[in-house]
Amino acid sequence: MNRTLPSAVSKLNSLVKDTAIYGLADFIFKFISFATFPIFTYALNVTEFGIFSLLITMSTLFGLLMMCGFNSAMQRLCLDSTTSLENRQIIISTGLWCLFSNACLMGSVLLVAAFIYQNFLKEGHQITLEMVLWSILSAMAMQINTFCLDIIRIEFKPWKYTLLNFTQNALLISLALFLVIKLQLGVLGYIAATSLAYLALMPFCLWMIRHNLLFRFNVIFAKQMLHFGYPFIFAGFGYWMFGSMDRWMLSEFSNYEEVGLYSIAFKIASVLIFINFAFGQAWTPFALRAHQSDPAYRSSYSRLMSLWFFALIMISLSTSLFGYEFLMLLTPPEYWQAATLLPYICLSLAMYGTTPILAMGIMIEKKTYHYSFAIGIAAASNFLLNWMFISDYGAQGASFATLCSNFILWIYYLRCSQRLHPIPIESKKILFCLCMAAFGLIFNFWINTLNWNYEILAYKCIFLMGLLGACFRVFFPSSFSVASLPLQHNG
Repeated sequence: MNRTLPSAVSKLNSLVKDTAIYGLADFIFKFISFATFPIFTYALNVTEFGIFSLLITMSTLFGLLMMCGFNSAMQRLCLDSTTSLENRQIIISTGLWCLFSNACLMGSVLLVAAFIYQNFLKEGHQITLEMVLWSILSAMAMQINTFCLDIIRIEFKPWKYTLLNFTQNALLISLALFLVIKLQLGVLGYIAATSLAYLALMPFCLWMIRHNLLFRFNVIFAKQMLHFGYPFIFAGFGYWMFGSMDRWMLSEFSNYEEVGLYSIAFKIASVLIFINFAFGQAWTPFALRAHQSDPAYRSSYSRLMSLWFFALIMISLSTSLFGYEFLMLLTPPEYWQAATLLPYICLSLAMYGTTPILAMGIMIEKKTYHYSFAIGIAAASNFLLNWMFISDYGAQGASFATLCSNFILWIYYLRCSQRLHPIPIESKKILFCLCMAAFGLIFNFWINTLNWNYEILAYKCIFLMGLLGACFRVFFPSSFSVASLPLQHNG
């Protein structure tokens, strides 16, 4: 028996455990969000959901400009095996000072810009100056909280991370219900609730990492973080364009109702966003630690990639198949059309969910400029495809463009990482997952052309169970143990 297997299985169990813990608070938040979603659908119409979606994308851009890649650079330096405890504290303190200073500077610039262009925002996109102000405050507090949470994460303290994340999200939902439902403040109430929740929790986040904070600023470490982190600025901006331009182009080439339907489809697909987030939070420190201590880490990456892709495809198909039933049960009829967008959006999120593993070779080799190239190519393709399809197909065209762009990003990361830091990809299993996804898209397209009845529901269940059975025949044949398959060493 391979000697590396027990330690490998132990590490896999550690990854699964951390993923579950990281996802616990976010799961509870997503569950509450799903539970309260029908309430908000009766308080906000589809058009207002579209405006709120544009505000969220704006706040995300603000946060990107404020963070400036300092959190990623801090994690990389702190997790370096040559970094001492004292230097780690200096790195964290320096990074926090850099983040705070940049957030204040960028917040001031953005506020001035919003004041200058307030008429354009209000008349062109129904976004008021007050909404922008709350978005800026939200972005500042969120980036500081995220920095603190990342420190807790690299210290492998998932329960502390979960407590803070849960508290933040629970407070956000509570305030949103009060301001939107009770005070009837609409979109402004929701964005204000987000800001107030982040601001209220910021002191507690800083208190949780107080043992890492020193009143010191090191210019050398600041330069190192800036040098490592600056590609993340361009990559992050590309990701923002990649994830946001579809909504803005929908608002320009179509209407706010289409933006709202598109946003609602993403809301239903948030189960995949939650899973991707939980895995991503656990994956990076796990993968870097495995790279330093496990000789069989390449084999570990390969098997995890296959299983993770399989899991995401199955979850995406399940979500897209039964999204219509969810909308029928819990929302007004004007929201039901969003279900037709789910197959493309869910599959695109499944593709995106594997990129932390695919792109690991880029981080290991410290070739982070490839993040910028990758997302630049994906964003350019997304813009072109949206420009081609939105005018004629609206939100359907935008969702198809998102799927194609995520596939292009997936291919780039796969080829680039394999060239820089190759791992033994299980090609047959990956190809099977892609075929399964294509077959699921075809079935979804056909089933959505039929008038709904209980027979439709039976067809969906039979299709999903049959597909699941075929998948298990490929991934877990009887000659292998499910428990030992993921990380068994080829040697």
